[in-house]
Amino acid sequence: MKPMKNRKKNLYELLNVSQDARTNEIEDAFRRAVELYSGDSLAAYSLYPRVERERLFESITAAYETLKDPVKKSEYDLMMKQDHSEIISRYSGEDSGIAELMGLAQEAGSFRTVNLKRTLAAMGNSEPTASEQYRILYTRLKKLKEKDSLKTFAITSSVKGEGKTVTSLNLAYVIAEEFKKKCVILECDLRNPEISSNYLEGRGDEPGLVSVLKEEAELRDALIRISPGDNLYCLPARHRAANSSELLSQTAMEEIIRVLKEDFEYVIIDCPPIAPLADMNIISRLADGMILVIRAGKTPRDIVRSAVNSIKEGRFLGAVLNGCLDTFKGYYY
Repeated sequence: MKPMKNRKKNLYELLNVSQDARTNEIEDAFRRAVELYSGDSLAAYSLYPRVERERLFESITAAYETLKDPVKKSEYDLMMKQDHSEIISRYSGEDSGIAELMGLAQEAGSFRTVNLKRTLAAMGNSEPTASEQYRILYTRLKKLKEKDSLKTFAITSSVKGEGKTVTSLNLAYVIAEEFKKKCVILECDLRNPEISSNYLEGRGDEPGLVSVLKEEAELRDALIRISPGDNLYCLPARHRAANSSELLSQTAMEEIIRVLKEDFEYVIIDCPPIAPLADMNIISRLADGMILVIRAGKTPRDIVRSAVNSIKEGRFLGAVLNGCLDTFKGYYY
């Protein structure tokens, strides 16, 4: 998988909607952009200087003004079919500041698209406080990425049931769909692949990470795009594996992470819990940094302390406290 050349986003990508989006979907997308780039978002203010925020918002507003008008939208759609590169230059401008920072080996449409069975807390406005906390979490990871060139973040917990998978999915969603970064979730909890079983639609017999590690499928066939949007991808496990440590310790696993790091800006690894398994010793060597999810009021301190001490020295980045206030419905971080 080789990165493709950078390119400007089209108007649909700027608003993060599909070409067949309805008027209300376009309105909702623009409203979310207003909240992110021109509102009181702490994450946006910590990430973008004022001039850049204004430039981003101007480009998004221009896209909205075109797509909300049926006549202009029809004209734009027709022009897209005729000359894609000319349209992007005409409507977005060479100095819009919205550039694709990292590409995929293929266009997004080349990968299978899969819907989520569940709505994430970071989606829409049902959990605004949760969304803001995920944005803040991302800004902290971004600073680490810029300072120490970190790119792969492994998310784990001391024991099962603390919310590591929920954290992985919501964080990846915010990175990809709100901040427009190419992000992939790598499901490495091979004994209990919750993303595959509880979050992704599909028959369940599609190839996944386990198939790739067993040399039964190619990486490009196992990689999927999560709808809606064009920035969020996933390499699900798809199948359980009793010999997970054996599979994860193969050199093929190192190669998979290397390729993903080349093609994506962020790699979020949903890991198994630390306490009962040896798999984490393997993953901790492959990831740039580890994040520990702790369930408030549930996990004893000695278990948390033991989990932190077991993480490879220099790889522990910090902890996420999950479910500390009922007011925020268990999603406050």
